[in-house]
Amino acid sequence: GSTMYNGIGLRTARGSGTNGYVQANRAYVKPINVRNAVEAKSSRSESKWKATSMQKGGNAELLEHARKRAVEVKVLELRDELEERGEAAEAIDARCDELRRELLAKDDPTPRHSRDTHAAAEAKRRKDERVRAAFGLDDSYVEGEAFDEEVQAKRKLERVAKRNEKRQRLEASRQKEDPP
Repeated sequence: GSTMYNGIGLRTARGSGTNGYVQANRAYVKPINVRNAVEAKSSRSESKWKATSMQKGGNAELLEHARKRAVEVKVLELRDELEERGEAAEAIDARCDELRRELLAKDDPTPRHSRDTHAAAEAKRRKDERVRAAFGLDDSYVEGEAFDEEVQAKRKLERVAKRNEKRQRLEASRQKEDPP
């Protein structure tokens, strides 16, 4: 006989007018997805394609602080190692200062696999810059603008005005070359 699957279905198909076969309802959309879609749609019309947090990039101060902290950790590790060897305090200070200068002078990119959201955002921003350069997109590009009818109408008017201006300049230069 027919049984329930995870609490869904009929205990018995008798009297239901069906064969009791249980199948997924592919048309059902979960409420959280509906809620997110409605919020995204309303925020899109209000804010006109504002950048997401990942597009904004990481907080530069936090990234620099984390970088300096990592440098100091390496310097302290070196200091511990040199103190264990029993070297002189002046030599230890000199070596630590040298290492610190060397590490701070490096242009240290953010680590590839980091749990830090600011580092991840900065890495994403760099990747987006490389992609933008590869596709030849300028800085004025805004994601989703192609679907905004008002912006497209405005751009079309600008293109038409530019084309007319170019045509007038060309006709003016022809008239100067060939006076009647």
